[in-house]
Amino acid sequence: MCGLAPVLSAATADRGCGTFRRDNQASMNDSMELATMDSPDLEASETAPPASLKEQVVRFGMVGVINTAVDLSVLNTLLFLDPGGRSGSRYALFKTLAFLVAVTNSYLLNRRFTFRSERAASSAQMTQYLVVSLVGLLINVGVATAVVSFIPAPLALAAFWPSLAAMVGIPFGLVWNFVGYRYVVF
Repeated sequence: MCGLAPVLSAATADRGCGTFRRDNQASMNDSMELATMDSPDLEASETAPPASLKEQVVRFGMVGVINTAVDLSVLNTLLFLDPGGRSGSRYALFKTLAFLVAVTNSYLLNRRFTFRSERAASSAQMTQYLVVSLVGLLINVGVATAVVSFIPAPLALAAFWPSLAAMVGIPFGLVWNFVGYRYVVF
């Protein structure tokens, strides 16, 4: 940015580079120094972990809303393509596929947005994430399958029953996943 000093005001150039230069031959180091000095809040927000558990819970909830939409979209697409999968083992398969798509999205968003993990992604972290997610899968799909298979749908809700059952399973898996991701994975 010091090389861009002619475009900037003299005060800005003096603050970032120490002198006002009119040439465009500034070094990359000077540019990086000015960028860091002029935008400490931006840099901190991109690299610093969330300040509090409350912020992580809020972010996790936001990611959860997105993942719920992904999960239900995949599930309902599969049910549209094969209406015979509205209960039983085919429903469990469809719900599992929907969960796996949503959990992949979850990893990407939670790693960078919710928990702001600075660790390089490693096979160990991926394995931990997969194990926590698989337990969450068993909880989520188990509850949803039990609801759709063993609780008769009220007549007015019959068309929506598979989706409503899926939404019953989500909070049970959600609690497990947050604790596991926060304390084990990230």
